[in-house]
Amino acid sequence: MSSRHPGGLRLTARAARIAQLKAGERVLDVGCGDGETVEFLARYFSVNACGADIIASSYPNCIVADAINLPFSNETFDAVFFECVLSILDDPAAAIAEARRVLRRGGRLIVSDIYAKSRDSELSLSCLRELESNGYELLLEEDYTPALVTFAAESRALPTDTNRCEPKISAKTHGYVLLLARKAD
Repeated sequence: MSSRHPGGLRLTARAARIAQLKAGERVLDVGCGDGETVEFLARYFSVNACGADIIASSYPNCIVADAINLPFSNETFDAVFFECVLSILDDPAAAIAEARRVLRRGGRLIVSDIYAKSRDSELSLSCLRELESNGYELLLEEDYTPALVTFAAESRALPTDTNRCEPKISAKTHGYVLLLARKAD
């Protein structure tokens, strides 16, 4: 499996471990792309993983769905992943609210994404920190900007259609963060 986001599956595994995913839990990967994370989580963490993306995936547990209108009942999932997705959505706040709707009480939200260091940006780190005012308890924030720099450098050698995140960024203006939040009761 290739890496389609900074930190790749190593960062996905780190997120799964710190979120303390347990075998059999229901996990949703929003913006799942080709289903790489869904397959990885199911195989190595024994979770019941599925994915949603606006583009059809060949992986069987992935469906076509919009991040702000997920076709799942309230409180369906134990964890929701957003890997390099919020930064490309028109309304990341709506996607975070929709994730809250499908998360069970105490469910975990895992976000790894590019953020703009400018507070004026739609996806600044201060915007991501607002999870707490939207019904989440922020449990962890880790900086992975070096992974973004490496990803951007490696991506320049690849065709652009294989990259999930925009490689034309600078560590001076952008960073990469891993956030873990819990749906507050």
